[in-house]
Amino acid sequence: MNRDERGRRAFRGLLGGTPEELVGAMRQRSPEISGELVGGAFGGPLAEDGWGVRYAREQVRRFDPADWAALWGAYATLDVRGKLAHFPGPTLVLAGAAEVSATPESMTGLAGAISGATYRELPGTPHMQTLERPELVAQALGEFLPRG
Repeated sequence: MNRDERGRRAFRGLLGGTPEELVGAMRQRSPEISGELVGGAFGGPLAEDGWGVRYAREQVRRFDPADWAALWGAYATLDVRGKLAHFPGPTLVLAGAAEVSATPESMTGLAGAISGATYRELPGTPHMQTLERPELVAQALGEFLPRG
């Protein structure tokens, strides 16, 4: 099983159940998830270990399992799809082509639900776009934002 599939499985297992079950699952899976986030997510381009990467890595290491459970429990109940059609523009939706949680397919759907949104897929870019491919994010923003 590759890193992306391990990450998907770790996060899928957290959704559903009572808050107590979520906290239990988080405590049990915390090393697995933390390992994926700290080890897997901070490899490749992030191995350069700049200040932003060090900061993000330290924040992930500090996560408490109960906080993780609360976060994912809240995400599981969050549904803003009915509000997206009225979201004020302009809106740029950026997707990382190598993203495994907010996939390009899901981000395309998000962009399609927002009237007049611009969708842009960043090649070879995983989850932490601004840390891993800041030049692509800057280019996309530069092309999207009005000049003047």
